Amino acid sequence: GEVLSIRVKAAKGLAFGEYLLTLNNVILSDADGNTVKPDGWSFKIRVVTSHAEEGLLIENAVIRVGEAKDVSLSIVLEWEKYTGFQFDVKLPNGLLLEAGNDGSVYALSANQSNSPVCDVESLGGGVYRFVVYSDASKPFKNGEVMSLYIRAKSGIELKRYSLQLSQVMLSDADGLVKKIGNRQSTIKVRDIVPEPGDLNDDGEVDVTDVVELIDMVLSGINDASLDINGDGEVDVTDVVELIDMVLSGE
Repeated sequence: GEVLSIRVKAAKGLAFGEYLLTLNNVILSDADGNTVKPDGWSFKIRVVTSHAEEGLLIENAVIRVGEAKDVSLSIVLEWEKYTGFQFDVKLPNGLLLEAGNDGSVYALSANQSNSPVCDVESLGGGVYRFVVYSDASKPFKNGEVMSLYIRAKSGIELKRYSLQLSQVMLSDADGLVKKIGNRQSTIKVRDIVPEPGDLNDDGEVDVTDVVELIDMVLSGINDASLDINGDGEVDVTDVVELIDMVLSGE
């Protein structure tokens, strides 16, 4: 029966999959002092994701009016067995996909070593379908898989927009398909040269900007315009700095 338990923690950034836990120098003894040294025992530990369901994740981002920005997509897998995926993305009015220097509206990540290929089709109404697959029939690994080039058009309203991925599917080398729920991210459109601290672009620096910053910090948005204290990071220290600005009337 059970005699003890060992607490094992999966380090941040550890790839999902199976790991072997081995017990060495195992010695059993009886009341007379006799000992037996069995061979080492091994156990399999499966590391899975706890922060998100399997599928695609799209980052939250800040885009300034007239600016084009890379918005990253990552894949989260419990088992790294899928060799292809597809999704539809719908762009709100005022946001558009823009071709980069290579003529593509996307960039495939160098983090993937399976020679991925991407096909893009416009379905109309601001909806685009992306089909990405491994040309070498090798599975994708966890992490960034691609980015989309998204531009905020001149004249777009300064506010938050929802960018949604739908019809998300994963497929393996045998042609088996797994359907995934919709995913969405928040795109915050800001003025070309925003006033420091005026995060909602209403011309005032007040408590509403503090609320806006807290929400963006919790959303994981990292943009230089949110770095209030100029330390290169967007975190709670920027919230404290902004509160000081509001209280001092700067």
